[in-house]
Amino acid sequence: MFSTSSNFFKISIVAVVVLLIIAVLSLRAPSPPQHFERGSVVKDEKCTSTVEIKEVKVLCDDQIGVNIVNQDLKVPHHPIFQLIPRERYSVDEKILVELCGLKVPAHYDCNNFNEGHFWGYPSSGYDYYEGISSRWVQCNEYRAMVDSGIRYITPSLPIIDEEYVEHVSVYQSVARARKHYIVIELGARWGTWGSRAIAFARKVKPDLKTDALFIETLPVFCEGLLEVQKLNDIKSTLFCEKANATKIINWSSAFDHIDLMDFDIQGAESYVVPELKSFMDEKVYRVILGTHSTPIHDKLKELFSDWLPVWELPCNIEEYGKCIAEERKIKNWEGIMEKKCYTRSDRFGPIMNWDGELIFDNPKFVSRHKRFKGQDYELIANDLIGQE
Repeated sequence: MFSTSSNFFKISIVAVVVLLIIAVLSLRAPSPPQHFERGSVVKDEKCTSTVEIKEVKVLCDDQIGVNIVNQDLKVPHHPIFQLIPRERYSVDEKILVELCGLKVPAHYDCNNFNEGHFWGYPSSGYDYYEGISSRWVQCNEYRAMVDSGIRYITPSLPIIDEEYVEHVSVYQSVARARKHYIVIELGARWGTWGSRAIAFARKVKPDLKTDALFIETLPVFCEGLLEVQKLNDIKSTLFCEKANATKIINWSSAFDHIDLMDFDIQGAESYVVPELKSFMDEKVYRVILGTHSTPIHDKLKELFSDWLPVWELPCNIEEYGKCIAEERKIKNWEGIMEKKCYTRSDRFGPIMNWDGELIFDNPKFVSRHKRFKGQDYELIANDLIGQE
């Protein structure tokens, strides 16, 4: 009798130990990649963060960005980036892989993959490799992977520079989208922002239908844009010509809204944007405007005074252009700080920018009471009217 009870006790202890081992192993098992629907919650046990697509609060200390000008700052990344599954991709010497697996021929942005020249050299184009810090950091990182014989890469989050908030704003326009996401990019080059938006949508909202219109004037960039669309199996429309308001409005007539219009048209925004203002008032949720002189910047800021401001970088080319060109060329970030050749942001620190940028949301579609702003620490992705 006593012997039987003792054996039963021993068996019970063994069973409990086995169950504890199974439980521990299940906790350590890697989670599969997850897609995020509105209202879903994902918990990361390693850093006790809670990610929810309506509103994301950063609780992880390891999501710290690098401000290229003041690298001593600890700048928390915007939580929109927490929605992207951290995946690895094959390294190809000719094809750079960005966040969300977006494939781009490496020589489009990377002089170090193009015999030291920028794409379109010498007849046309802009030197993005030397001009945009986040792009040459990405290019140099990828070059190091290729030269080191590394077979796989997990793309890094962007550094804090003049394109950072635009990147966040493009992604957030996708995160808040309903059933159909439509983007128009003018001055598209290789289709940077529209393609990034669609790649992000595929990762975080795979059931979201997408459409894109790209407008670009230079044939070499039109050909490159079509190559990016082919590499990523993106279905879109391209107008390889100067921006034409009538054609844009006609293309848009097939849709009941436009989620995002992104303009980078090298001064032509001074007359193209006003031509489209009434159209945008009626149909467009968000506009991102690159501005290329202070008078143009001020004019467009006044034009959109009836919209909701999201973000602004003043056009600094007249005031700081020479300083930035000289110091950035030799990577003298201390010189940028000493000469104050930057725009101050309380959220992100000093931002070294030539061109200006204005980002607005349309109050016809976006709530005034709970809305996204470029300097947020939280992700607000339910700011469209009817989502609150």
